Amino acid sequence: MADLTPLPLSVREVSIRPDERTRNTPDDVSFDIAAGEVVLLLSSSGSGRSTLALALNGLVPHAISARLSGSLHARGVDTVDASGAQVSERVAMVFQDPDAQIATETVTRRVRPGESAGAGRRDSRPRRDIPSHCRALGAQGGEPGAPGSGEHRLG
Repeated sequence: MADLTPLPLSVREVSIRPDERTRNTPDDVSFDIAAGEVVLLLSSSGSGRSTLALALNGLVPHAISARLSGSLHARGVDTVDASGAQVSERVAMVFQDPDAQIATETVTRRVRPGESAGAGRRDSRPRRDIPSHCRALGAQGGEPGAPGSGEHRLG
């Protein structure tokens, strides 16, 4: 008896052209990933690896404008036609650069004046002011190299 369970990931003849580009990146890509399989997607810079990952997450073409042809299925769900909620139950993405993740702030950056998100400038005061900022906020830490030094990621 044939196993009719959908593959965890199936990509067929996928081409994506981001609106700001003049060529498809990626262009005509097909592959399957079976349960338990570990795959490395390796290609040159600008070839469309990240764009493909965003499409697998259902972000292309819905949240990121691009022309997409072909089919992408994650555990039997078409990531182009499904809602973001449906896709998020099946697909997750870890960025190559940890500093590009959603929760990128460190305690030091959050506490130090002028370095929080949206401040638009860096404070010129030296790092030695961090412990005093932490104390002013009722938090421990901020001493360089010490536990709670402020270099831990938030989130």
